[in-house]
Amino acid sequence: MVTFDDSASLQTWGKWNNQESWIDVSTRAGYNKLLSAINDIEAGGGTNLDAALRLADTQMQSGSITQIDKSKRNVIALTGGVPTFYGNNVEKHGNYGCPETNDATATSATALKAHVN
Repeated sequence: MVTFDDSASLQTWGKWNNQESWIDVSTRAGYNKLLSAINDIEAGGGTNLDAALRLADTQMQSGSITQIDKSKRNVIALTGGVPTFYGNNVEKHGNYGCPETNDATATSATALKAHVN
């Protein structure tokens, strides 16, 4: 799971009782673990969806995920706001984003989509 505000970070499931990098959400236990993790996220900072998408893309290209058939890969992006940052740019680009932020985020989403399906 990737969480983000003005930057993005990879969360391991260690916070939720083990050190797994990936969980199987097709099981009740995995689904409940994910739901609990999502409910624990607190809003703060800005919205650097671009950084989160880029980090997710890196994970999708990692050794463990490349072994999973592309038809079974999924990414779900949950955000509480429009992108206000992009990349390593931590200068806020307004409460409603800007063309550069939106373009960078769209480019990262396109790249991630290519590695998911």
